[in-house]
Amino acid sequence: MASVGHRAEPETGFWSLHVYPPAHEFKPIVKELIAAIQAEFSDIEVLPAKETFGETPTTGVDLAFFYLDLLVEAKIRCLRTPSATLVWLYQAESREFESIEAVFQAIAVSMLQTQVPRHSK
Repeated sequence: MASVGHRAEPETGFWSLHVYPPAHEFKPIVKELIAAIQAEFSDIEVLPAKETFGETPTTGVDLAFFYLDLLVEAKIRCLRTPSATLVWLYQAESREFESIEAVFQAIAVSMLQTQVPRHSK
């Protein structure tokens, strides 16, 4: 597994990517990430989610939890490509999330342009 991350300074948000071999199942990875967040913050809300980045459909979960008196929103997204299984997580305090999410989505679109084969139409 390889990982890379980006922190949205000075905000509280961050984006991280985990890269696994192409046949790796992502459901156990998602469960592990949820368990790690739950161990740290105990009461979290988890909702299944599907989202398209550019032209690429992904699956995953949306999360919400409290840290001190702040509501934190997070998203985990997954995709299997011919060369890798990609799992990325991005999160921020809820008041920042709306403005920062567009940046995180742009990072994902850019990454997917290099990882997902495009077929000629």
